[in-house]
Amino acid sequence: MSPPRAARAWAWLETPLFAALTGLAYLASFWLNQRVPHNEPDERYHLALARLLATADPLPRELPQVAGLGWDQYFPDKEFLFHQLAGLGYRLAGERGAMLLAPVLGLAVFLALFFVARQRLPPALSFLAVALLGALSPYFGFRTALLRPHVLAILWFALLALALGRRSRAMAFAACFLFALSYHALYVPAALLGVHVAFHWRLPRRWALATSGVVGLTIGTLVNPYFPSTLVMAWRHSQIAWTDVAGAGLRFGAELVPPRADVFLSLFYVFFAVVAAALVVLLLAMRRWEALDATDRERVYDLSFALASASGLWTLTAVSPRAAEYAIPLTVLVLAEALPLAPRPRLSSAVALGCIFALQAPAFVSQARLTEQKSSPAARLTTAAIQAIPADRPTTVFNCNWDSTPYLFLERPKARFVDVLDPSLLVEAAPQLHRAREVFNAGAAADPAALLAAVFPAEYVLCSKPAAVEQMEMDPHFRRLHPERFPRGGPAGHVFVYAVAQTPVAAFPTAYEVKPLAPEQASPAGPGPSWTTPGQPVEGRLADLSASLSGAPGSRVCAAVRPGRGEMARHAGAQLVGVGGGTDLALRVDGRALYATSSPASRPRLIDRLVRLPEPLTADSRVELVVCSPSGGSFLAAALSFWTTSQLDELCRAKGAEAPPASPAELPFGDSPERTCLAPLAVPLR
Repeated sequence: MSPPRAARAWAWLETPLFAALTGLAYLASFWLNQRVPHNEPDERYHLALARLLATADPLPRELPQVAGLGWDQYFPDKEFLFHQLAGLGYRLAGERGAMLLAPVLGLAVFLALFFVARQRLPPALSFLAVALLGALSPYFGFRTALLRPHVLAILWFALLALALGRRSRAMAFAACFLFALSYHALYVPAALLGVHVAFHWRLPRRWALATSGVVGLTIGTLVNPYFPSTLVMAWRHSQIAWTDVAGAGLRFGAELVPPRADVFLSLFYVFFAVVAAALVVLLLAMRRWEALDATDRERVYDLSFALASASGLWTLTAVSPRAAEYAIPLTVLVLAEALPLAPRPRLSSAVALGCIFALQAPAFVSQARLTEQKSSPAARLTTAAIQAIPADRPTTVFNCNWDSTPYLFLERPKARFVDVLDPSLLVEAAPQLHRAREVFNAGAAADPAALLAAVFPAEYVLCSKPAAVEQMEMDPHFRRLHPERFPRGGPAGHVFVYAVAQTPVAAFPTAYEVKPLAPEQASPAGPGPSWTTPGQPVEGRLADLSASLSGAPGSRVCAAVRPGRGEMARHAGAQLVGVGGGTDLALRVDGRALYATSSPASRPRLIDRLVRLPEPLTADSRVELVVCSPSGGSFLAAALSFWTTSQLDELCRAKGAEAPPASPAELPFGDSPERTCLAPLAVPLR
């Protein structure tokens, strides 16, 4: 082949060849990141939704599974086009077809970035720029390997950057139109168009270019089948970055939490170096402004636009790491715009790319070493726990953790649960339910089963919150289904499933009488309450006294509680009395003091202690519980329960709970070494 023909053939093949190499670089990164253990629950949610679209309703208006957010009434799908593509993949090839969307979209992102760089750089340098900044980046490589809608959004964002570089109004319109159909973060392309106009305001054709993008974004938003909820979701998610996570008491996913300074720098210092070097190039170019021709001057404007856009997004990344998903593509654009303007472009390009490789390679090697670790325990433990929940019928599950429900949605599509994706959604949709769940998770509800019945009646609880697990483990209204044996090291790091009793346990009274007491009457040695007149009636198995008793701040308030009329006849023959509800408790039976709290309880329980009686109760027995607490204290309530030894043994067998004897060092004064599945046994007062 003659040299001219060979040169023409190479010119024809060069761009496709290096584009293919860019694709191979992404596929290698995808393969590596798929082997890195990670807990990515959102992928499970999107996969479950893809299955729903493929097998049931392709355009669901309700999502009955997510009952706590109200999506059983209206489902605001903020990622319409992505879910349609995933549903199509599932319809064609099942779960594998839906999962195949992840590498397809990631590959498209890398090819789009290749052509973004190709506008200014030769094919070989374009390939190196994308491979070094994209495929070798642990963050970007991982984020583009997920079955998540943000990957589709990054694709349209990259195509918008390409459209702005090519001055293509049709491409700008299409990219913005498709972005609005695919993702809720409409402010991202809008901001890019705004910055573009700000740096090219003297050029009418750039105004027309930006106008095309705005029109595409507007039309895409209006024709989205889930409009106007997409705007509502865009606003809600924009607020997350500015939320005081600690003050709000919310635990977002790690991708939304502002990173520590050392983590922030370790992930992105290479990109900061590129931006800083490009700024130096821009300053040098502006110093020789008079010597630049019209083309180079326009390139200076383009570099200024790219630098301003990338710098703004990198600044936002310090608040929300998700901004890096768009900052990294713009950094590729910055590099592509800067290298042709640098002094001695060939040498500058070689030095720049060599430095990027030297800086990026150690992070990539560290990422590769993660493949040697075991699979993510959170995903494995949650999936294993869910198997204890029936799959053959509709169920209602109270989830302590918002990030456990994607696995539940996928494994148990008939189950209804509280929320999914983001804890702030529950705060907005059902603040009372959110507050109740916080109380439940903290183990601060004396009667957690009643709390559930009031806010989210459930048959099962899926939970990994240690305080809530300890509460349920000792409550007769919960029966542990998973794990089979309680972990010896405690509940931390494990996922539990409990069945919730659908009928009240008969050992508890259904009504009480309450009388306020002076503190001196509350002493076990004091005169005790007088019942010559009936007390105030209180319904329920737990007498909540916080509203009816009050005193000066810090003062001690007390009350006497006894079962309502007719209750003792129902509990005649009981050999043990359970006492709980308050911080400071004292039990009297037939005027005799049998138990007094030796140290205030740190957490409310229906049964804090079980007191063995000298003789079984009769229908005429007088049982009184005195409860005291500082005014305005964390809890002020009272609960009694009555048990025979056989009833207690039967309940503990049904719960499958084991209660090993306590060591003497664990025993507060007034407790015996003997424990039950509900509470320790108290030593009666002598």
